[in-house]
Amino acid sequence: MEAEREEKHNQKQARVAQRKHEKEAAKRSATGEITEEILMGPSKMLEPFEQAFSNSTAFFSTYNPDMIEEALVKVLRKEKIEPKVSPKKYKLTFTRVCQDENTGEPQHVKMCVRILRVDEEKVCVEF
Repeated sequence: MEAEREEKHNQKQARVAQRKHEKEAAKRSATGEITEEILMGPSKMLEPFEQAFSNSTAFFSTYNPDMIEEALVKVLRKEKIEPKVSPKKYKLTFTRVCQDENTGEPQHVKMCVRILRVDEEKVCVEF
């Protein structure tokens, strides 16, 4: 169990390092220096998380919100679903087609995924 946890931690570190490498060339501070905040900070507006009621369709993460959004879009496109991605905030909308269990007829289910700021290190991915 400990080996599995360490492997997941190592995989996360590798993805974070790759993210830093990719953004390093794209973003620089006003002085030309590359800072940790520029490399790993969110690139869109990150709305605050407000828990108004118990929501079981959410999870929390310390990953960069851009990395989460990119992973979600990649998985959806692999499933032949083209999401609508908000250009200003972390919000995806898409329609999933599935079959009704009783009638067997296709059902169109519209979904929305938002990524919200919990604190300086943690985000909430809400479905």
